[in-house]
Amino acid sequence: RSKTITLYWGSHASLKEVVNTLIHEYQHFLDIRTNQEDKAYDKELKQIGYQDNSYEKRARQVADRWEKACLQDLAQKGLLK
Repeated sequence: RSKTITLYWGSHASLKEVVNTLIHEYQHFLDIRTNQEDKAYDKELKQIGYQDNSYEKRARQVADRWEKACLQDLAQKGLLK
């Protein structure tokens, strides 16, 4: 809703987790852009919960798919040691 992604560094055990969370939340930004989509997310959340919510499933799948490539790209650019 705020079009802002806030990461809490202390709640992640590794950079890999941070990258995964960032990708996950960015996918939500891409998927939930309108009030109608926001309401659909909330409806699913109430009806079937967090784990089975289709928006959450998609965000988890996308994050798992792209985290390694993101970390490799950061390393290739010299941003990781």
